[in-house]
Amino acid sequence: MLLAPLLKKRGAISDIFQFALASAAGFHITEVFSVFFRGAGPCARALSRSRNIGVKIDPLNRAGFVLGVGLGGFADGIILHQILQWHHMICTTATCEVHTLAAFKRQTFQDGLFHLAMWITVIIGIGLLFRGMAHSAVKPSTKAFLGSICVGWGCFNLIEGIIDHHLLGIHHVIAGSPHQLTADLVFLGASIVLTLFGMALQRNGRNRSDASGSLLRP
Repeated sequence: MLLAPLLKKRGAISDIFQFALASAAGFHITEVFSVFFRGAGPCARALSRSRNIGVKIDPLNRAGFVLGVGLGGFADGIILHQILQWHHMICTTATCEVHTLAAFKRQTFQDGLFHLAMWITVIIGIGLLFRGMAHSAVKPSTKAFLGSICVGWGCFNLIEGIIDHHLLGIHHVIAGSPHQLTADLVFLGASIVLTLFGMALQRNGRNRSDASGSLLRP
């Protein structure tokens, strides 16, 4: 319910999902988003138009998007799970603190599976990057590539935050805190800002690349 006003907003939010879906072209992610946001009104209509918005995606941008997803997951796991210890992948108590060795081992194992998935994602992104460097017909600038990483990172955080924090409730940013909901909403807001920043870098870099035709140029 708290997410309804956010998902119904036009403009920037729709642009985020349109651009993210276009960036992930070839991974059939449109269907995934459609399932989660089918009833989201304007957002759902934006998704239905995402296949034909005319955004040209090259292999390097796709590689950046995948790398952003993996790096975003690593940052989440390393900083929030291990360094700050605010939560784990799956919390079984209100504060995410457990009191038995078996429960601690289970949480550690679940975090390990999450990190393994992110490691595999980064490896895939690196593979796409090398292939894109060799075969890309479109040559984006460094800004465009970094922008695609930010878009992947921001979209991962946004989707993970919506699903894990609000829909499933398997953990929260600061589990058990009096400001738990505020932290979850700030996390979503920061994800949107990061995605918008990445989109701006993408557009700026694409314009410069179209003008200069140079590969990975600032």
